[in-house]
Amino acid sequence: MTPQLPGSRLARRKALGAELRRLRELSGVSGRDVGKAIGLNQSAVSRVEKGERPLSIADLRRWAAAIGAEGETLERLEWRAEQALTQTVSISELRQAGAESIQDDIFRRLELPSRFIASFCPCYLTGLLQTPEYARRVYSLILAADEVEAAVAARMARQQVLYDPARRLEFIVTEAALRWRSGAPDFLAPQMDRLTAVAALPNVTLQVIPSGADMRTVPLGEFTLYEDRDDEEPAAGMELLHDYEETPKVQAYREELVLLRQSALSEEDSVAFIRDLAAHLGED
Repeated sequence: MTPQLPGSRLARRKALGAELRRLRELSGVSGRDVGKAIGLNQSAVSRVEKGERPLSIADLRRWAAAIGAEGETLERLEWRAEQALTQTVSISELRQAGAESIQDDIFRRLELPSRFIASFCPCYLTGLLQTPEYARRVYSLILAADEVEAAVAARMARQQVLYDPARRLEFIVTEAALRWRSGAPDFLAPQMDRLTAVAALPNVTLQVIPSGADMRTVPLGEFTLYEDRDDEEPAAGMELLHDYEETPKVQAYREELVLLRQSALSEEDSVAFIRDLAAHLGED
């Protein structure tokens, strides 16, 4: 079983489910009738009430209508539902949970159920693109020395999603992200080779935004979209200064992704750009 991170949504789901069950029973409406109203079978309704299954805001509203919940009660339920779909975990909590378990949690809860994953990398390369040495350099800056290797191994294990032809993955990286390094620039050469190899996969799109590109947007910052998910709502994940946040409010990031694509080089030109950068590493 995947360990639950501190501050996870599980407790929020259970609290919401308990409240929905209490209100349903007070209204005299059966679980079967609620299920009919929102298109769920009775087993799924039971899982929602136990906190084992997420409930979208749209389904929450249909549930509320079925039991006659409105006004302040509906507002409270909507707030609880949004909290159950949103998670912010502080860096200190992440470290306490252990970097290895964090990687496993991201993989099983976000990446594995998603048929489409799209990442924007403005500052450094996302974990699915990293070589072991690149990941080692990143982790050496934020973890204790004895935690680094386990975290690197867990991050590499996540990359199996790249080779699943049933998934689509999209990466948009800036020139600044390509040039990020910790230590001598020579460790970037294998990383550039890794990027061109990933770009050649038939289910992967990789594009570069050069530093002199005509930008169509002011980027919101680093983000990853998780869509087309098994029994889950779409989500977005963002690394903030001191937190990692997940949110179901994905529309703004979808729109941002469209604009970033317009600022990026074509896939073919992006690969050529990466190869040219690799050929001139250390000359700056």
